[in-house]
Amino acid sequence: MSEALPKLHFANRAAVITGAGSGIGRALALHAARQGMQVALADIDAAALAAVEQEIKTLGTECFFAVVDVRNRDQLDTFAERVFSTFDSVALVFANAGVMRAATSWLQPSADWDLIVDINLKGAAHTAAAFIPKLLAQNAAAQLIFTGSTSAFSPRPQIAAYSCTKHALWGLAEAMYLELKTLDAPVSISFLAPSGVRTAIFDTPSQAPGGEVQDMLRAAIEAMGMPPEQLAEITFAALRERKFWILPHPDFKESLQRRIDRIVAEQPPKFG
Repeated sequence: MSEALPKLHFANRAAVITGAGSGIGRALALHAARQGMQVALADIDAAALAAVEQEIKTLGTECFFAVVDVRNRDQLDTFAERVFSTFDSVALVFANAGVMRAATSWLQPSADWDLIVDINLKGAAHTAAAFIPKLLAQNAAAQLIFTGSTSAFSPRPQIAAYSCTKHALWGLAEAMYLELKTLDAPVSISFLAPSGVRTAIFDTPSQAPGGEVQDMLRAAIEAMGMPPEQLAEITFAALRERKFWILPHPDFKESLQRRIDRIVAEQPPKFG
């Protein structure tokens, strides 16, 4: 297996983004367009997709959108077929769709658990399954990017369900990276793990008691979160170098190291 992957070039190639109607997905789509990329958008919100598509087309870039529920593998397969029949070469696939519902873990309604697991984890896995065989068949440098979170490494109280899915997604990303490595393929994986980013992910609360927690998280993100446009810029710089880890908030590494040290020392969990 070769160790080095060729650098990615974006111009005149396509980027695919799920969860593209707002937040991180919208910012990634617009940044891709500014790199001279064609863009394929997927989301469950048709109106939001149409608005992003219009923004992209004003940049002079070819774009289309499809209403896709990432919980539905058939819809993703149909979307992938359309992408590869529309564009000559796909460079980037962002498995970005995600949801958040804050609640104490044992009070989280089963509907929340189903939604969070089905979108954040299974939806990402379905996206990869729909696109990776086609990326391999085109035999060109390409990257599939999972949108994770620093919550994958440092689970936080009140967002246990979300943390669980991002932790599992980290495991999927590493395993898939190694699987592709055994093929010596020009296709590889990145794991994007931001901390606070100003998006609407906290806007829909859980039905569980304690909705004030989600309100506090939303206020903190609005006050201190990274603009999604900045996140997109950092992400694309890392993708040019084919990096697996994309860590836009490096300050969290200190708390991560403390957590690792506690695990090695067999000490109980501690927040921070």
